[in-house]
Amino acid sequence: MAVPEPIPENITQELYKRNVELAIKNKTLSLLDKLYEISILSLEPLMLAERITQAIQTELDFDLVGLFRYDDRADKLKTLHSAKSKRLQEALGDANKDFDSLKISGVSKHALLGRVFSGSPMTYTEDLTQVWDNLVSKDKLEIAKKRAHLRTIILYPLVIRNRKVLGILIIGLNRPYDNLGEFEQEAIRNFVNVIATALDRTLIYKELQNLTHKLELAKEELKRLDKAKSECVSIASHQLRTPLTATKGYISLV
Repeated sequence: MAVPEPIPENITQELYKRNVELAIKNKTLSLLDKLYEISILSLEPLMLAERITQAIQTELDFDLVGLFRYDDRADKLKTLHSAKSKRLQEALGDANKDFDSLKISGVSKHALLGRVFSGSPMTYTEDLTQVWDNLVSKDKLEIAKKRAHLRTIILYPLVIRNRKVLGILIIGLNRPYDNLGEFEQEAIRNFVNVIATALDRTLIYKELQNLTHKLELAKEELKRLDKAKSECVSIASHQLRTPLTATKGYISLV
């Protein structure tokens, strides 16, 4: 019986690479479906942020996925939600809570974050202090880098149709950015577009809710004023009727 010839190593490596790419594609397509479903069902910005960051972090096994809302009037970033791997949570310890209440001021002039406001589709760094300088202690960041292997932070602006930046998606990896495959990079860009559209919709919905609430309050205030006016007219007419009746009697006598 003839012994089959061994498969050349270069072909084996290529097959392995193709299988990995196929697995990533399938996982990415599944995640995109899930994100679309989340964007349809979630109407509150905080709920949307929590579900989206958890889905991406879990499905793609990223160490950190954070969604930040940008306030252009205050030029400030505020955390909507951040999902972290278990090892990153343990590495951060008490500082883990800081990530859920982070507020970064002067964003447009920030050395790193400012890049996403200058038209750049994304930016990244392997120096964690460039993102969280003075917000999280350098010791904690160093521990996170060593124990959780948090190596690269990628920042994607969430941009809508008029090029307005609604916020930033932050992804933390345990590998260099260059190790991301082309399809992975393209998939993340697709995620960013879905998230930006979904966040825009929830913010509009939230604004409509606030306006509706204000209109209801104004309506109640108008009702109160109308009732007060009616009571005032009733009291005034009553107060005037008594002296006018007496005056009318005296006039008739004259």
